[in-house]
Amino acid sequence: MTKAEADAVIAEIVSGAEAIEVSISLLERRLADALAINVEGDVPPPFGLLRVVETLGLGPPHPDGISPLVLVEALIADLPSARTDTVAAQAAHRTSVSWEQKFETLASWFEAGEAVEKLLQPLRTRKRRIEAVSVQLLPTRRKFWAERCAWMAATLKEGAAEGDDTWCDFALVARDLVGQRPLAEIPLAARIAAATVEAFEQR
Repeated sequence: MTKAEADAVIAEIVSGAEAIEVSISLLERRLADALAINVEGDVPPPFGLLRVVETLGLGPPHPDGISPLVLVEALIADLPSARTDTVAAQAAHRTSVSWEQKFETLASWFEAGEAVEKLLQPLRTRKRRIEAVSVQLLPTRRKFWAERCAWMAATLKEGAAEGDDTWCDFALVARDLVGQRPLAEIPLAARIAAATVEAFEQR
């Protein structure tokens, strides 16, 4: 394969995977947080991770978790209050309705597994299943989904073009997910609930 052919293949992979160029420091921070989650859940890291770390020339990986709220506050620390207040948060929630059309990654944002099977199997209508996920399952998973939004915000911020505040919207939604805002007022939660039921019914 020539260099031009290799570059073309890489470009195709990057495009298909919605890859975003980030700094080594963000990669190391993300890796440390992911390893902390592995340690907490007593789950080994992915096979081949050490080879990736060595190839990139990173230092020895150490678990070091960061809460989604701390991450969000660090991301938005330099923004004016008008960009992070309750009005801005409400605007972010309205914008979140269209995220799935912009980011294919969100198609994988749904719950699955034994807990979902046990919860939804006895229910016969889509409406009751969505309600069950929203009321019984998602309240226990707020931190998990806040983490997803917070890291999405951190990733998008690094590659954001001037004037593109999508990253901030993800950060504000993450802040509300980990906060006290009712899930019924968070459109992303409704989308996750609907996607969870759809995945369950198509399994």
